[in-house]
Amino acid sequence: MQVPETDVQFIKDFMKYIELNFRNESPGHKDPIGLDQWWLQGAGNFFCGVTDDIDFYMYLWDDSHYPFSIGNVQIKPEPPKHLPAQNSVVIKFVPTTISKDDVFDEMKSRFSSIFMINKMKGTTRSSARHIRVILKQQNEYKKILYDGRICHHCGGNHISTDYKCPTIVNFRKNLLDKLKNNADKLPVHVRMFIAIDCRKPNDHDLILTFTRSEYSASPITTTGNSSHPPTMNHWTSRQEASKEYLDSAIRAFDNELNKIKKDFDEEKKRINRLYEKQIDTVKKGWLILQQQVRAQNECLASMQQVISTTIDCTVNLSTTNNILCEFVKTVC
Repeated sequence: MQVPETDVQFIKDFMKYIELNFRNESPGHKDPIGLDQWWLQGAGNFFCGVTDDIDFYMYLWDDSHYPFSIGNVQIKPEPPKHLPAQNSVVIKFVPTTISKDDVFDEMKSRFSSIFMINKMKGTTRSSARHIRVILKQQNEYKKILYDGRICHHCGGNHISTDYKCPTIVNFRKNLLDKLKNNADKLPVHVRMFIAIDCRKPNDHDLILTFTRSEYSASPITTTGNSSHPPTMNHWTSRQEASKEYLDSAIRAFDNELNKIKKDFDEEKKRINRLYEKQIDTVKKGWLILQQQVRAQNECLASMQQVISTTIDCTVNLSTTNNILCEFVKTVC
């Protein structure tokens, strides 16, 4: 498109083509549709437009709403890669135990216009973070805002991931029942970590209990006539090994502290020597300065005495000159 008249006619035909379908998809939109600004780039091969109408923007974002051609102009849409902030919902303090994919699956089952789900930068903490959900349809976005919640299971006064939620409790119990049916997925030594409220009445004897077949300690044996020490069981051997390890670790730590202390003392002595040397230099400089001041004072005193003597001589000469002048006048 190179001629302005052709450009304007193309815009009119394009708006006429999409208006009917747009009104059908957005029946509540009563305002006129159009672009606030538009221009051509790339020698008339690239058409750009700007609009602040969110509904119209969302409609143009879907490339299925574009015709293949208008007149003799072939159309290849390039919709924006980001949706406006007005279609974003922030889910705050989502536990880190819930992955982003789990959130996406849960949201996708309830809202069909999910466009993107991402983690907000700078919100990650040790146990939770914020997740942004971007929707393509304003009606689902408004529904979330009006409902005030996204995926709440029982309607109780708690967050959706709270373990006191009856729905979550039942889900955990059902999951554990299925795991118990598969012995390889729930070994005996793991069952002790199952929560009390998820146990069956006959499972309570598994709490921190064991049988002799699962653990047996070697007894300490000795005889009255034997000169050898008694046999030690494995637990005692472990304690001694742990004690030796701790002793060696303490010795190594103590040696390291002594080395640090020695280095510190040497550095302290070096700094003291530098400090004393600097003090001596300052004292010598101050002594030289005092000698210079004393010499200058003596010079000034001598000059003052010479000046005083010169002034006295000048006064005496002036007096003598006046007497001679008076004598000459008298003789003449």
